[in-house]
Amino acid sequence: MELIDPLYIGFDLSTQQLKALVATSELKVVQVAKFDFDTDSCGFAIKNGVITNEVEHEIFAPVSMWIQALDGVLRMLKDQGLDFSHVKGVSGAGQQHGSVYWSLDAEARLTALEKDKTLEEQLYEAFSHPFSPNWQDATPLDISDVCGMNIWNIKRNTFDDRLLELCAGSFGVEDLKLKLGDVAQDGGMHLGKIAKYFVERYSFNPDCTVIPSTGDNPATILALPLRPSDAIVSLGTSTTFLMSTPHYKPDTSTHFFNHPTTPGLYMFMLCYKNGSLAREQVRDAIDSKLGKNNSSDPWTNFDRAVLSTPSMGQKTGSDLMKMGLFFPRPEIVPNLRDGQWRFGYDPKADTLTESDSGWDRPLDEARAIVESQMLSLRLRSRGLTQNPSADIPAQPQRVYLVGGGSRNKAIAQLAGEILGGIDGVYRLDVGENACALGAAYKAVWGLKRQSGQTFEDFISRRWREEEFVQKIADGYQRERQPGWPKMEDQVANAIEIAWNHSSDQAIKAQAFDYLNQLRSDPSGWQVCLSIFIKTPRHSDIVRHVALEVVNSAAEAGLIDSQGLGLVKDSLMAYLLQFYGSGGPVPDTSNIQNKIAQTITFLFSVLYPIGWVTFFDDLLRLTSETQSSSLWDNLPGIIFYLRVINSVHDEIGDVLVSRSRAEQDKANTLKDLIRERDMRKIANSWQEILSQWQNRNEQVVEMSLKAVGSWVSWIDIALVVNQPMLDLLFRQLSRAQKPDLRDGEEKVRDSAIDVFTEIIGKKMKAEDKIDMIMFLDLESIVAQLSRSPPLHDNRFTSKYDTDFAETVAKLVNITVVDIVRALDCESSDIQTKEKASILLQSFLPHILRFFSDEYDEICSTVIPCVNDLLSYSRKISKSNPPLAAQHSTMLLPILKAIISKMRYDETSSWGDEDGETDEAEFQELRKRLHILQQIIATANEQLYIDVVWDVVGTTFVNIRQAGTRLDWRDLDLALHEMFLFGDLAVRAGDLYTKNKPNNIAAERLIEMMLRMVESDIRSFTHPATQLQYMEICVRYSSFFEHHTRLIPGVLESFLQLVHHPTKKVKTRSWYLFQRLVKHLRTHIGNIAQTVIEALGDLLVIQAEVPSAGSDADEMSSEDHEGSADAVFNCQLYLFEAVGSICSTIAVPPDKQALYAQSVMNLIFVDMEMNLASAKSNDERSLLQIHHDIMALGTLARGFSDWMPGTNAPSTIPPVPEISEAFFQVSEVTLVALESLKMSFNIRTASRFAFSRLIGVLGSRILPQLPRWIDGLLNQTSSKDEMALFLRLLDQVIFGFKGEIYGILDTLLTPFLQRVFSGIADPASGTDDEIQLAELKREYLNFLLAVLNNDLGSVIISQANQPIFEIVIATIELFAKDVDDFTTAKMAFLVLSKMASSWGGPDIAPDPSNGVYITQSALPGFSHFMITRFSPLCWALPITPTFNSKDAQARQALAEAGGLQKTIYSKTGAEYVQYLRDRELPGMGMGADLIEEYLDALSRMDMKGFRHFFQSFIQRLSA
Repeated sequence: MELIDPLYIGFDLSTQQLKALVATSELKVVQVAKFDFDTDSCGFAIKNGVITNEVEHEIFAPVSMWIQALDGVLRMLKDQGLDFSHVKGVSGAGQQHGSVYWSLDAEARLTALEKDKTLEEQLYEAFSHPFSPNWQDATPLDISDVCGMNIWNIKRNTFDDRLLELCAGSFGVEDLKLKLGDVAQDGGMHLGKIAKYFVERYSFNPDCTVIPSTGDNPATILALPLRPSDAIVSLGTSTTFLMSTPHYKPDTSTHFFNHPTTPGLYMFMLCYKNGSLAREQVRDAIDSKLGKNNSSDPWTNFDRAVLSTPSMGQKTGSDLMKMGLFFPRPEIVPNLRDGQWRFGYDPKADTLTESDSGWDRPLDEARAIVESQMLSLRLRSRGLTQNPSADIPAQPQRVYLVGGGSRNKAIAQLAGEILGGIDGVYRLDVGENACALGAAYKAVWGLKRQSGQTFEDFISRRWREEEFVQKIADGYQRERQPGWPKMEDQVANAIEIAWNHSSDQAIKAQAFDYLNQLRSDPSGWQVCLSIFIKTPRHSDIVRHVALEVVNSAAEAGLIDSQGLGLVKDSLMAYLLQFYGSGGPVPDTSNIQNKIAQTITFLFSVLYPIGWVTFFDDLLRLTSETQSSSLWDNLPGIIFYLRVINSVHDEIGDVLVSRSRAEQDKANTLKDLIRERDMRKIANSWQEILSQWQNRNEQVVEMSLKAVGSWVSWIDIALVVNQPMLDLLFRQLSRAQKPDLRDGEEKVRDSAIDVFTEIIGKKMKAEDKIDMIMFLDLESIVAQLSRSPPLHDNRFTSKYDTDFAETVAKLVNITVVDIVRALDCESSDIQTKEKASILLQSFLPHILRFFSDEYDEICSTVIPCVNDLLSYSRKISKSNPPLAAQHSTMLLPILKAIISKMRYDETSSWGDEDGETDEAEFQELRKRLHILQQIIATANEQLYIDVVWDVVGTTFVNIRQAGTRLDWRDLDLALHEMFLFGDLAVRAGDLYTKNKPNNIAAERLIEMMLRMVESDIRSFTHPATQLQYMEICVRYSSFFEHHTRLIPGVLESFLQLVHHPTKKVKTRSWYLFQRLVKHLRTHIGNIAQTVIEALGDLLVIQAEVPSAGSDADEMSSEDHEGSADAVFNCQLYLFEAVGSICSTIAVPPDKQALYAQSVMNLIFVDMEMNLASAKSNDERSLLQIHHDIMALGTLARGFSDWMPGTNAPSTIPPVPEISEAFFQVSEVTLVALESLKMSFNIRTASRFAFSRLIGVLGSRILPQLPRWIDGLLNQTSSKDEMALFLRLLDQVIFGFKGEIYGILDTLLTPFLQRVFSGIADPASGTDDEIQLAELKREYLNFLLAVLNNDLGSVIISQANQPIFEIVIATIELFAKDVDDFTTAKMAFLVLSKMASSWGGPDIAPDPSNGVYITQSALPGFSHFMITRFSPLCWALPITPTFNSKDAQARQALAEAGGLQKTIYSKTGAEYVQYLRDRELPGMGMGADLIEEYLDALSRMDMKGFRHFFQSFIQRLSA
């Protein structure tokens, strides 16, 4: 235990002095010493602490003077009697830009200090530069200034490499970083014990700890526990305005710093060079004129001049206002040269003139200089302060003055008048020593804090305001702040204009701009709050918008805690006045909801930290008199319930998406409510329901809604108790009434919702089953189902679907929990027996609502049916005896499912008005299909039998009833046939070795026979015709085994492709192509017949999109009936024609003839439109686009072959076909060459090129230069280049034996176009994505060239000029820390180059297997070592590189692979280079180097790749 309170020293090295302040751990100042540079230093030609070179505008200080001062100030403290052995910690504060440059031998000198000599004697030569620049220095920024100010990236919390690079010059960034050293991230960290020199010379305690020092301004804000609403004004040599804030809002006129002690906080600062020195010049001029006063205070004359001069020097209203700027030094803000300017402002004429006319100099200048300095502070801090209350403008809560000027009462008074300070202006008792005080506090905190304790918390616990500060001036004075009522009128007027439909649009736009500025203005909310609560009231729209501004400002963090308290008090006073008196409702519902929203936000912020009476305050509104226990105030009750429901929405609604932090906050609030207020809230619901159950439906409904929403997260006993249940059952009884009053339906449904929420509450399975039985829910549901609205009115227009859906929700949640109890392994036998009984009793209710005619009611119980069926499927495998007991439930459910699959009688398929209903029905079918699949898995035979019965019965009825069968029944049968394939073709096909692969397949084959052989084609309903085609295509393998049926099916399809309904027709084009493709080998020579049948459909008619449609996307399929969508479907016909014309049954010459017959029509059309297309006729361009797309698609139909593949299913086209399609290539090129500036033409041509490769083979190679010229030009996008590069990869792979000569010729011009695309800067997110894709496709192209033994083309004589550019681009990509995928690919390319051109392996890798001897490219070994190897380090040394990122690790692995490849080619030469140059240059020591080289030489490729990843991660750590 320490008998003597330990001491802590804070040093302040300012411009004119070094101070040392000694404080106790309780923050009491015990000693102060000051070493004044002008007075106390020896041997330095200084004035005001600095040396001034007026010629060069340089201002600097001798570093040795500071060293001298350190010994001097410690000697002063010793002379004062300080016992240094009690000093436990020291810290300091240094002036801005004060930079000291140690020499190389400084460390040795520091460790050899002798106690008998001064620091100045021993360290005189320890500095590489004898002077330090001063903050007043106005020379261009050099390394000192930059290092002292503008090279730290606040957001990233590290040095900014771009700025370091500007400063480092030829020495390099790493050298500069080494000089700068590490930055202490923890402001209270222990740097080490005090040096031996100070222990021996001054008797410091050897355990005295050094805490990191900070800057003078950051130290100032540590001089007290500064609140976010307070400001510090430092009146020293410079004038500085400081605040602490959690918001980072950088601005050109302010400085933002990381907080010196507290992560997450920032210090912002306004800094001016011209502070006390400027004021002193005016003071001295006044003294020169008046004569020095006999007072001991040198500022007496100055103060009298300030206080005797009226504001702005304006003695009467007609006088000019005087304003001046006094800058003896060049100023920072504003950025102005030195000088003096005086102005006169005429408020009547609104004119400002530079003139000293009317100035009584220098007396008027006393007030003018203080006013100008304070006004500048207010002007530039106005966006950073907030309004203390609704009718007070933005200003600090308090203004603290520190520094030498803080003792000047006149300055303090003007600071209050101009800056404000609602609580006044204060001075720290040691205000002129604030920096030293902050440094001392920092030392105390660093050594005494608890783990995780913030500086603010630590200091505030020890801070005794009455001992440290004194009020020296009043702050804000209302009479000096006119204009508030006028601003209210302006805001109200702007809102009226903005929301008035008849307002002039220009004026309306101005009003919206004004209101948007108001929203972002930190002071805007006070005006709006005043508008809202003002009487007489503004219009509803004005009040609604005004309160919305307040609400959004609160949610955006623009209102501090004090401001939120003001909003709370204002709104609660308003509510008590207008809602607590029992009078008429004062506000409309939307206004009430907006108030409730704001009150709820205030609750979320203030309830945990002080507003513990929140619910009591609201409950006061529910009675007309405060002493009454009656719930008799209707407006107050309704508003109370609004807030109760709003609070749940804020913290309890599980459907609201919340971040982790938001959810934690919500959970905390719920815990507090449960602890403090839950019983009184639950009691309020019961009392309100009891007293208002027969008096007001709105109150009852809102009460029930509150009970239902809150029950999920409160004690269930607060709701499930006999008094509350009695009230709930009374509300349920309304269901039996044949006629309900207006509003009673909502009450009834809300009561049911309460039971639904009770059952939905999480609890153990056994407790949930007991709850269901205790509430007797089956009886409740039965009574509700038999009620007149659901039973008597079911098949009438009076059927209450909302009521039915509400009951269905209750059934659904109940059955879900019953099944969960059955499926829960921890449920005991008794619980499962109870659950089984309940399930049987609820089955009729499940079927009742599942089979309801209205799909939304059916959909409501699908989740519980899904759970029930899933449980049945599970036990069918794990517990067959139990499954047998449940099997009786499956048949009625399956029949209900199939019944719901049927279109109802009111549906009208195909009508535009019914598109939404159709989409919803198809979505329901998908959900029902899932249920069918579950049943099929649980009881396959049952499913097969039921579907067989449905389908078989339908086809029997077709034969008996002919076309009189309802189309809905046929559609249902066909739909079930289509779905049946999930079971029948689950092995991939209907057949295995020409036999049906299972029982389901056998049944499906029989269904197919019945379908095809029936008279189904006589049914002309579009729905059944579409189903028929879909089935034929899905089960096309059926026709491969029943080829006799193919002609009839094709005939049907050829009829349906002309269907009058566009939806059927366009879908049939796709299905026809699919069917033809599947049955291609079984189709005879019917090409001519098909071409003739499809002739009218092959005519291309381009339609220019109408105005307002999206004409940019040629492939848009947003609308099935759009011209683009129809054309895209039409292309399937061209592919189908190609497939039919190229079957083995058609001779090659006939194939070419048929192809030519289709092509010629398109050729003629292109020729007709080419001239007008050249003139940029939009329709002609679109027509040629369509023509080219059709030709390319026709080619795809003729051949699936791709060069380079040997798949037996695809063979190269016959010569006759190649010859025919060579014309297509030529025609397309002609069009492309003429219209290559058109994006759409290039798109179509690129598509055609990709399809022609398969039919032309190597014949396309000589045309490659023309294709490249047309597809890649100055208007081609990065995306187009990337897509074409991908096609070229395919060409290179397919024709690698034939393409060398052509590739050698075109490589340079081709890559130059790619380079231009890469060099073009990205202009947005989409462009950045396209650029990244282009880079990767470029690298893929290089890999394709290298991997296909064509690498020599890159270094050929013709392409040598671009080799360096190729390498440079790869180097650039390999260093891209923002795109690891591209970097990884770049290393792959470099590795492939190394293995291709590096010659035979000198150091073989055993994992590489057999070696292929290669000849080395002369000089390439040295090139690899000096150019490739350094790239492996360039990526990981980037400051933002994250070695733990998965993609970064992949890039590192490839970088390691590159080094291993270089080593295999160069061996000892590479090892020597790494040992002597590269690795030492990375700052590695000998041990690390040897470890690295050992791994490189010893490990195989895979091992070293992993080693390099982990090695970099170790270095990063």
